[in-house]
Amino acid sequence: MLIKQATKTIIIGGGLSGLLTAYRLHQKGQEAIILEASDRLGGRIKTIHSENGTPLEMGATWFTSQHLQLIQLIRELGLKGFRQFSKGPLFFQATPTTPPQKFELPPQDASYRIAGGTAQLIKKISQQLPKENILLNEKVESIDFTDNEICIVKTKQYEFTCQKVVSSLPPALFAQSIKLSPSLKSDVKAFFEDTHTWMHDAIKVGITYQKAFWKANKMSGMFFSNNGPIAELHDHCNAKENRFALVGFIHPSFQDFSKEEREKVVIKQLKSAYGEEANHYLQYNENLWLDNELTSDGQYQDLVPHQNNGEPLLQQPLFNKRLFIVSTESSPHFGGYLEGAVYRANFVAEELL
Repeated sequence: MLIKQATKTIIIGGGLSGLLTAYRLHQKGQEAIILEASDRLGGRIKTIHSENGTPLEMGATWFTSQHLQLIQLIRELGLKGFRQFSKGPLFFQATPTTPPQKFELPPQDASYRIAGGTAQLIKKISQQLPKENILLNEKVESIDFTDNEICIVKTKQYEFTCQKVVSSLPPALFAQSIKLSPSLKSDVKAFFEDTHTWMHDAIKVGITYQKAFWKANKMSGMFFSNNGPIAELHDHCNAKENRFALVGFIHPSFQDFSKEEREKVVIKQLKSAYGEEANHYLQYNENLWLDNELTSDGQYQDLVPHQNNGEPLLQQPLFNKRLFIVSTESSPHFGGYLEGAVYRANFVAEELL
């Protein structure tokens, strides 16, 4: 038998936009219950730690000086950002048969990371919310909007009645994974499914070292290639500069390789640029977002990056203003980025108050 509860607002998903929406409501004395399908909070923010304690970003990582609402949130939570190291030449490999070449990086706008890892945002926000209002391992299976007064949200264990539902899921995943009554209109459903999901097919990689040999060699740590396995790689030393790593993306065409096979070809490519020093790594870590059914349906999205992100249809409340989409993809301001998640959460919270 389902456990029945009533609340004013249900928030689907405990990523940044979902948690921040709940936090903004909480600050105004309005509680909401967060239903998170996985066993952790954070969504597409995923900071892991290697065996020697090096923080590695397997999800969202960087921000810039243009991301003003995120910067304000970082300060509000008592966190600090630090500048991404990019001093020195980079390596670029044009084809698999040509050796990596050194190039000087033209002047770029600075990018930044959060000291201690992006997951510090999640930790700080969740600590401000009542523990009983955050339910993990509760995947929403259906939402019933047929009653004009209430919404009914069901998981395997719970049946909630509420007035408003906020979804922080990527629109494509929301449309494909939750049974709605009545259903989304066919054109709206198709639009949701054609909205690019940020990080959908990303393969993040992190390689930890005993020392930052690239800095000793006066290199930036950046590596780019057209065909992979490494698509892009960056210095990922921590803010205190006492943990050393390279983090970036593997080309999506390598998703069918095993982890061991990817590790082998990634290190081989790094050795072709840096020599034997690249082979003396402490640990190899990676994360395939396409394999995460709570972020992706497992199918490659043949869409333009950021397709439909920030479009007005994603910002319109549905079902007589009882369903709100709050994921970063719905944001008209830096949609598909951390800034977009913060902007949209702040905006939707105001609409709900």
